[in-house]
Parts: sequence; C-alpha cells; structure tokens
Amino acid sequence: MQERAAIKRSFATVFTKANIALIYIIIMLFVRSIKPELNVIAAFAITPAMLYLLLHDEFYVLIAVFIFFYEQLIFAPGAPVFRIYSYLFFAKFIFSKRKINFNLVLLPAVFVIIMYASFAMMNADVSTAVKAFIARNQTPPSALVINLRLVFKTMADLSFVFIIAYILNNDKKLFNKLFIVFVAAAVCSGLYGFRADNVFSYTLGYSANTGATVAVTRYMASFNDPNYAGFFLNIALFAVITSSVFKKLYIKIPLMLVLYYYIIASGSITALIGNASAWVLYLALRYRLKAIPIIAIVSIFGVLMYYTATAIPIIKNISVVSNLEQRLQNQFKDALDTEDSADSAALTSGRTKNWKYYLDYFNKQDIFRKLFGGNIILTSALDPYFAENNGSVPHQAYINFLLIFGIVGTFFIILCFVIKNIYYAVFYLKKKDELYLTLILCNFMWAFFGLSLDYFPDWKFMFFYFF
Repeated sequence: MQERAAIKRSFATVFTKANIALIYIIIMLFVRSIKPELNVIAAFAITPAMLYLLLHDEFYVLIAVFIFFYEQLIFAPGAPVFRIYSYLFFAKFIFSKRKINFNLVLLPAVFVIIMYASFAMMNADVSTAVKAFIARNQTPPSALVINLRLVFKTMADLSFVFIIAYILNNDKKLFNKLFIVFVAAAVCSGLYGFRADNVFSYTLGYSANTGATVAVTRYMASFNDPNYAGFFLNIALFAVITSSVFKKLYIKIPLMLVLYYYIIASGSITALIGNASAWVLYLALRYRLKAIPIIAIVSIFGVLMYYTATAIPIIKNISVVSNLEQRLQNQFKDALDTEDSADSAALTSGRTKNWKYYLDYFNKQDIFRKLFGGNIILTSALDPYFAENNGSVPHQAYINFLLIFGIVGTFFIILCFVIKNIYYAVFYLKKKDELYLTLILCNFMWAFFGLSLDYFPDWKFMFFYFF
C-alpha cells in the first residue's frame, strides 16, 4: 500500500498541469521539427499553453524553447512568438511582485551596457537602416525614432535575459526544468536541421583520385550558422552529463549519442575543440587529483574512436562522418601547405583577417574611443563604415567588446564574468552541487566560443553571460 501511495505521489508530482503544458509544447516542437512547413500552425498551437503557463513559474523555462526556435515559431513573417513571450514576461514580473535580489557581481557590466546604449546607440549613424527601409519600399522614420527603437529593443532583450537568468539559477526546481526543456528543444532543433535541410554547403575542389567534386555539408539545426548550433548543442550535451535529472543511464547515453551526432553534423571545429576542452574542465572539477589519468584515458579513447570511425567503411561513409573528415583534412591541409598561415587563416576559416582588420581599426582610434568604445558593430554590422569597407563582423566577442565598450568597459564586462565563475567554482567545490557544475560549463562554453563568434547584443548568447 505504501509503495502504491508513493507511486501515486510521484505521478502527481510529475504530471502537474504546468508540467503537462510543458510536455505539450515539447510535443508540438517535435511535430514542428518533423514537418518544418508547420511553423505558423505550431506557433498558434503552443500559444494557449504558453498563456496558461503565465500563471505558473514554469513560464520562465520557456526561454529554452525560443533559444532554439526563435525564427521557426512565428505568427507571420516578422512576428515571432518570442516577442509576445518577452512582453508577457515583463507583465508577469511586474504584477507578480516577485522579490529579486539582483546579482551585484554583474551590475557593473549592466551599467556599462546602459551607458553604451544611452550615449553610443542613441547617436548611431542610421544611413544603413534608412537604406533598408527604402529597399522595402517604406518611408524611413526620423533618425531619432530609428535609434530609439534600436535602444529600446536592445535594452528590453538584455533586461529580459538578465532578470530571467537570475530567477532560473536561484531556483533549483526551475533550473532543472529549464535544462529538461533545453535538452528536449536541442533534440528537436537537430531533427529540424535534417528534416528542413537547413545546411551550409560549399565545394572544396576536385578529388585527385576520382575527379569528382568534393563538397562539405554542415547542418545548422534550427539556427542560421553551424557554429551557433555547435554552441547551444554543446551546452545541452553537458547539461545531460552534469545534471542529476539525467542520471539514469538509459536516458543519459541515448541523449549524449544524439547530441554528439548533431554536433558532428554541424562540422564545427570550434564546437569539437570546445567540447574536448569542456571535458577536461569537467573532469578536473569532478575528480580533481584523479583527473589527470582519467583525462589521458578519455583522450586516448577519443583519438581511437576518431581513427576507428574513419577506417571502417560502414561508419566512414555515413554522410556526417565523411563531411567532418573532409572538413578536418581540408582545414589542416591548407594550414600546412600555406607558408603564411596567419595570412591565409586556414585554421580559423579566414577569421584572423577579420580580427586583424578590426584590431587595426581599434588601434587607429583616438584615446577616448580606445578607452570607452562607442562603435556600432552589433551582430548585423549596422555601422555604414564597416558595411562598406569590410562587409563582415569581427567574428570574436572580445574584439567586438573592445570596439563597443572600449578597454574600460571590456575590463568590467570580463571581470564580472570571471568573478561570477570563481563564485560558482568555490560553491561547487564546497557543496558538490551539480547545479554549479552545470553553470560553470555553460559559462565556459560562452567564454570559449567567444574566441570565434560575436555575441553582443544577441539575447540568446547574452543569456549565458548573465546565467
């Protein structure tokens, strides 16, 4: 009788109305991933469940859904469900009168961002935005209105992720639910990439043996860049590895295999190196003095797995494996064959040219700009100067920060991030709570991928800065 009562209590705990709404949304994501053309239908299908969750704390964990499906869940072109979600979040936050003791460690970084928005973004050159309006046959508003919209959207998105990150990582129950939904959304996202054929393809040349064209196809999951996919999929993977909610091996192992398959399919060298580096950090924190032999064994196992996979025809011929092999061979071959590898930037897929270009630009600025920034780079290259002269973005968060916030602002942005993670590491080593280990690895991914990706002011990436 006691056993039966315990089962009933467990069932009642899992299948609450709020959890059923979350399960329904995940099912809709899965259906939407199998049938990519159902984007609008799926958006309307999940909206009632989202509105119901507005009455519950589980509403906050829906951010995981929109991180992966921001562009795919839309009511109409240019009208993502996320916008409604973010407005509802502020309404819920204000009317619920939830008390929050904000993370004081991050407040200097928040102040830097506010100052940048108030002074630099409000005075940004709007000519690129005006051209975009004209291209759409629309009458452009005044410069003041354009900049006010830019500032409002940027500050609203960053305020949203700053508050919600704090709520989630200070409530263990919500924290665990966040990563259950995050991992489920990651699985759906990878499936969507295959079903929608959301790929980045390019030709490497011709095979000397067969004369056939050699091409690489990189799957982007539900994102518009395979490296973005690698970033979020890696976070999902290490959530599975570290979190106690995935402790059952019959759940953990299949999820790890699926997520590794997606990461390999992305063909992102950054994602693979980041994954290997995160394993070293995880083992060092988890096992400390015992970590060195474990890391050596895992490294040998990883190398053996790679050479085994590329030696056995049945595995080698799997498209995602052969794509990755071709990409690795091409990348390192170019680096070895070129005398000036810094110029060719073979190992960084051409990024070093962008880094040099933007660093040279930074070094030519006056002392005020060097110290306090003020350049309007953003993730869409809004500054006409860069749009016309380079046509690209820095492809590195840290160079981007220097240009945007200057040396002083960047110092505070990085210092706040480092102090926050020292705090997490101390608490993990004291309490052995996997929550802090998951947070550390999420933050490590943010720091590592920042070496090759731009972040500011994209809320999806900045969420993990504040997390």
